[in-house]
Amino acid sequence: MSFTKQFFINNRKRLASMHPNSAIIVCGNRPMQRSGDSPYPFKQDGNFWYLTGIDEPNLILVIDTKNNTELIAYPDQDSTDQIFNGKIDTVRLAETSGIDNYITQTEGQQLHANFVNYDKVYLNLAKKHYGIVVNSLRQETYNDI
Repeated sequence: MSFTKQFFINNRKRLASMHPNSAIIVCGNRPMQRSGDSPYPFKQDGNFWYLTGIDEPNLILVIDTKNNTELIAYPDQDSTDQIFNGKIDTVRLAETSGIDNYITQTEGQQLHANFVNYDKVYLNLAKKHYGIVVNSLRQETYNDI
């Protein structure tokens, strides 16, 4: 079964309608290291995928219900990272998700100042469980807020 971008757009609209005057921040997963130079097969965070349809690692979705905007923050890439991991294709991501606004995560660190007058800021944090490591992108994003 394939999903259209309208499916993901509708999922975000439904979520946003339940949380007016709020910021909703959903971190995608990071690759997990298997050995010194290789990761395990990538598996996206289910909530991030449900809202975007994107299977790309290291992305952060921001839904701003106060200003009715949404964007995806992607990691800053140097030339070495682009060679090994490929350049982030925001056109392809937009075609999948229906999200047209993309910024680097460095640019995204400035967003938290905008959330001061919001009713709530939601972040998909996970509790630490014995033997399971929490997605570090979530913790870093929490620390930036």
